[in-house]
Amino acid sequence: MKWWRYITEFSREPYFPSVGADTGRLYSGSEASDVVFQYVEKENLVKPTDKSTVVLDPPLCDALFKGAIKKGSTYHNVIHKKDLGSTFWQDAATPFGD
Repeated sequence: MKWWRYITEFSREPYFPSVGADTGRLYSGSEASDVVFQYVEKENLVKPTDKSTVVLDPPLCDALFKGAIKKGSTYHNVIHKKDLGSTFWQDAATPFGD
């Protein structure tokens, strides 16, 4: 199993302590995804008219897409739930293990 160490210099850092997650431990991909889903639930970001879509607040949008969107382009304001977890952790983690 691959484990991922959360890298705190990324803009994703505030989400871990905001839901009581420890930034000093290792997380598997699914555990890191759980953290962002806990944040979404805490902040009530699931779109009421489409439960498969998450409305991105500005900090979450930055955490997901900052540096990935070219200057002058429009930022995303929603993301499909199935894409949220992997988008959140894939660029902010360092693999450890097999």
